Amino acid sequence: MTDEVKVVALDCFKSEFIAQVVVGILRDEGIAAHMEDDFMYSLLGGLRACVVVEERRLEEARKVLAAARAAGHLCEEEPEEDGAGEAGGA
Repeated sequence: MTDEVKVVALDCFKSEFIAQVVVGILRDEGIAAHMEDDFMYSLLGGLRACVVVEERRLEEARKVLAAARAAGHLCEEEPEEDGAGEAGGA
């Protein structure tokens, strides 16, 4: 019997900050998650950080992430440098 836990990528993001927000959302829902920042991910269209979860919790994590996106809790766009003083919607 093995205690090895298989982890898989849930999603990859252009920003490490966004990936950390996703990790926090998942952890709040009781799903173990962490960010992997790997050079190989950077080769995939500029994606910089992937969030990984246990394979057995992947479908649940997908649902949590989809709900967070639908509720507007996750802004995946990089902020514009010249927009630093603009007020954003809540």
